[in-house]
Formats: sequence, structure tokens, C-alpha cells
Amino acid sequence: MKFFYYLFTLLLLSACAGDNGGTSIGTSVDPQTGEPTATLTWDYPDIEYDINGIANRVPIDGFNVYYGTESRNYSEKVEIGSAKAREYVITDLQKGITYYFALTAYSYTYGESEYSNEPSLYIGHSINN
Repeated sequence: MKFFYYLFTLLLLSACAGDNGGTSIGTSVDPQTGEPTATLTWDYPDIEYDINGIANRVPIDGFNVYYGTESRNYSEKVEIGSAKAREYVITDLQKGITYYFALTAYSYTYGESEYSNEPSLYIGHSINN
């Protein structure tokens, strides 16, 4: 079982951080409140591995979005319980602060992957759409 956990972690790390599954971040203004929001988007990490000539797909059950004001030290975690999700909108961000974001994928069978790449975003005092 340890082998599969490490394989899962390695495959998801490369998929979430690499060219085929990178994360990106954008900012906008909530039209109802006028407050800044950040939208984290990602590609689905389409991961297959081969054991004894049989192609297998890593089962992904959902994603976790992490963010905070220090690199790789996240104060917030949001569990997204859908493997079909491809974006998440983060609200309640303070102006004048840089936020750092990361994504993990998880499987009920193999656990949670390592963090994806870490996009950052400065929330300015004035944001234009």
C-alpha cells in the first residue's frame, strides 16, 4: 500500500504542478459587494500509471485549496468534495496584502497529494475588472 501512496503523491504532484495541470490565479471584484475576490483555476490531473502492462487511472475524489499570507504557510483550507471542480472563488480578501495559493488532490484510497505550484496574488487598493 505504501508504494501506491507514494506513486499517487508523485503523480499528483507532477500533474498539479506541471504543464498538464498547473494552477493559476486571477482577481476581480464581486459585483454585489465591491470587494476583491480571487479565482483559483486548475486543469484536471489526468493521471495514469502502468502496473504489469495494465493501465490504471489514479482515482481523484476531490481537491483542497490552501491559501494564506505567507509562502507555503497557509492559514486557510477549503475542501472541494468534487473531482469535477476546476475552479474556486475566494472571497473576504483584504486589500493591500499578498496571498499565496496551492492546490492538492485527494483520493479516499491513497490520501492527499503534495502541494501544487504556488501562484501568488497582490490584492491592490483598487481593482479594475
